[in-house]
Amino acid sequence: MDEWGNQISDWIETDHLWARVSNIHGREYFAAAAVQLEKMLVFTTRYREGLDESMRIRFQGRDYDIKFVDNIKYQNRYMEIKAMLTDAQ
Repeated sequence: MDEWGNQISDWIETDHLWARVSNIHGREYFAAAAVQLEKMLVFTTRYREGLDESMRIRFQGRDYDIKFVDNIKYQNRYMEIKAMLTDAQ
């Protein structure tokens, strides 16, 4: 809260993860380009419980809104996260 008692919305850093990062490509790229989502990256990392679409990823100083989280084969070993560059940048 600020000095007048108003709530403040702000992002809180929760974790640091290692991930393989790649651009979407092939058929997936052309489908995304059709709806202006070409600034989307795919992050592949070890499974982390609690990660969802309400969160953001900061990568190389830029923020990406998480659009989809895939628990690969529901094995709780790896996850693929599709995230799009935020409009604020």
